[in-house]
Amino acid sequence: MNTINPIFRTFLTLLTITSLTFAGGKGWVDNLDEGLALAKKQGKPVLAEFTGSDWCPPCIMMNKRVFSKSEFISKASEDYILVVVDSPENNPALAQKNEKFFARYKISSVPSVLLLKPDGTEYDRFGAANFSTVKQFLNRISMKK
Repeated sequence: MNTINPIFRTFLTLLTITSLTFAGGKGWVDNLDEGLALAKKQGKPVLAEFTGSDWCPPCIMMNKRVFSKSEFISKASEDYILVVVDSPENNPALAQKNEKFFARYKISSVPSVLLLKPDGTEYDRFGAANFSTVKQFLNRISMKK
């Protein structure tokens, strides 16, 4: 039984990395500082998704239903720099790296979405799982450009 658990954890880690890489390759940035630098350069706000990609059921659901969908990524990235700020259990180094962002923005639950000005100033915050379809989510963020 103990040999299955490490294998399963490795599988989940690879699945998470693959999922984030796929998303990152199509418009998502996985570093908030880099996302803010891009926002300044492109004159766009940042949509920052704070997540626990491998342990939070609503986060996993939102990635599957909304954040990984090409329709969402293409439309949302027209107006926003998309940034995922992850705190995965299976990647303590990444979780520790992103801890400062969770603390800076006082994130107490995930999935949370923050809309940030290019200088990092927050101008909106909401629970992502309240908008669990691409259409609902796009409608929500189009009101806050």
